Amino acid sequence: SEMKYIMVLVNAEKPSLHSSVRDFIEPILLLKAGKYIVRLDYLNDHSIRYVCWHKGQKFSEKPQLVLYNGETYGNRYHDTYSFENNGYTYTIEDGAISTGFSVGTKDKSLLDFYDEEVELLVYPTSDRSFNRWLYMLATYSDEAIQEKEQLNQ
Repeated sequence: SEMKYIMVLVNAEKPSLHSSVRDFIEPILLLKAGKYIVRLDYLNDHSIRYVCWHKGQKFSEKPQLVLYNGETYGNRYHDTYSFENNGYTYTIEDGAISTGFSVGTKDKSLLDFYDEEVELLVYPTSDRSFNRWLYMLATYSDEAIQEKEQLNQ
């Protein structure tokens, strides 16, 4: 079945990730905003994890930031994920109409990326497009990044 195939691909992806972020049961999404690449995963205890690398950094390298126990709210057409860290709130919006990534406090925004500034690459296990997930693997895997670097030399 297609779902079995998807889980085979998800498990095949795990060794390409840094050892500190290989333990998850289901990927939620991957997004690129500005100089950041952010990944959200469901963990074994059903909590949500936020992982952030700088653009150009390999997924096999240690992430810049890992946050746990994210909150999610929304509906079938729009999900919002929120993480707290040292007084800052990291928010990812995944919606049919708009997409966003922001970081800030209740008084001040530090980063705001919306719609065309955000490339949202979503995994199929969260009821999204299988083709977008395959595109993400082909585009952002360490192997794909290395191939692009070799072509640009």
